[in-house]
Amino acid sequence: MRALPAEQERVVTKDDIEAMNPPKFDKCEDMTLLTHLNESSVLHNLRDRYYANLIYTYSGLFLVVINPWKRLPLYTDEIVNMYKGKKRSEMPPHIFAVCDEAYRNMLEQKENQSLLITGESGAGKTENTKKVIQYLASVAGTSGGATQGKLEQQILQSNPLLEAFGNAKTIRNNNSSRFGKFIRIEFGSDGKIVGCNIDNYLLEKSRVVRHAAKERSFHIFYQLLDGAPAALKRTRALAPVFSRSVPGGRVSDPCCCCYRCCSCCVGWRGPAEELLLDEARHYKYLEGELLIDGVDNAKEFADTVVRGRAAAAPSVLLPTRPTSRGSAIRPVFVAVRGVLRTP
Repeated sequence: MRALPAEQERVVTKDDIEAMNPPKFDKCEDMTLLTHLNESSVLHNLRDRYYANLIYTYSGLFLVVINPWKRLPLYTDEIVNMYKGKKRSEMPPHIFAVCDEAYRNMLEQKENQSLLITGESGAGKTENTKKVIQYLASVAGTSGGATQGKLEQQILQSNPLLEAFGNAKTIRNNNSSRFGKFIRIEFGSDGKIVGCNIDNYLLEKSRVVRHAAKERSFHIFYQLLDGAPAALKRTRALAPVFSRSVPGGRVSDPCCCCYRCCSCCVGWRGPAEELLLDEARHYKYLEGELLIDGVDNAKEFADTVVRGRAAAAPSVLLPTRPTSRGSAIRPVFVAVRGVLRTP
């Protein structure tokens, strides 16, 4: 559609227009209540709510979410407590309301409940999945005792690791999940979490060695280069080599700065923060500092890297296609290639 200037008029037939709802239905929370339910009314209602930072809207049993592309104060502990034990009709639309309804139905009906989160790339599937886990960990956490919150923390702390090895930046999404996830949370008779199992499938392994222009490999590559200790980089052969033209010839710079600047990277553009989703000091699992009970993170990480290097080819450098700045060399880290079990 194209908006016409105010001074222009257009004559259309009756079949080309759709009925408009009365003003009382503006920003309607449940679109099934609209008097005239058509495509124009649905899009108009979603747009009005989106501009008012109301990103959640019901459509019957479904919850429609529009990615705001900014942080909103919708997921604090105070908001979680507001939705605990409330009926869906008593509170504004929210992912917490859907979670609470499923949780209460499970307790009352003694039947398994499922939440299907679907949408196109960048719609917010990954973020809303984390909010579901956050809410269930809060309302169904361990009650009392020395083990309070231990299991819930294990579940929450698994997300950074999964995203490191399975998410990457694409043209449409800075944190695109390149694999599918099926999360099964088990509850006891008292409604408390007693276990969790996360199945992953359809991992895009080919992204380790090749990807589309203006896209990147998995986050773990850049997190290792920027966040791993110097000793770990040396022992795991993670120092990249960047070849660039200089007056009188070419030089190779064995440093990680080429992965952070905006001009010398192989086809990458943008400041350092675009390469990393967060500051390197938050990647505690690189040094084994992310303490998950029952898991020796440092040993697991070291053993994984060793197995990956032993299973991969000796060479860690592959030439790339020439760029406007000359031919460059892109490191291919055999450690992560072995972890992802690519050929």
